[in-house]
Amino acid sequence: MAKYFPELDSYFIDSSFWFCFLAFLLFDDLSQYCWHRLSHVNKTMWKFHRPHHVVEEMGILVTYRNAVLYYAMIPGIWFSGMLVFMGMGTTLLIYLSLKLTIILLAHSEVRWDKIIFKHKFIEPLAWLVESTISTPCINFAHHGLT
Repeated sequence: MAKYFPELDSYFIDSSFWFCFLAFLLFDDLSQYCWHRLSHVNKTMWKFHRPHHVVEEMGILVTYRNAVLYYAMIPGIWFSGMLVFMGMGTTLLIYLSLKLTIILLAHSEVRWDKIIFKHKFIEPLAWLVESTISTPCINFAHHGLT
């Protein structure tokens, strides 16, 4: 980036936190979601992602169980590096902490989301949580473990 786009170095350094956070949601999280979806339908990419799904038990150790090339090719990692170069590094620290917490909780054996699905009166909250982040219920189903 410094060699080919030096004018972008720290370009967004004075941008608002929410602008930067949205940039990470779009360029990291959305691209990772699309990459993950594609890895389930493309035979070559599935070979790199399959180790993540061939587990008998769920747990946080499953979270990053993929082939190394799966990660090397994820666009979001490259996009995030570009965003940091452009001055969004401080936001990345907060964004990544939140993202990693959600990912680890989704793969956790602790089924913390059962509480929000148990009571009818908090159904709107359950819908909001389930629509916004990956929960163990959704992730266990995705892995075919329920």
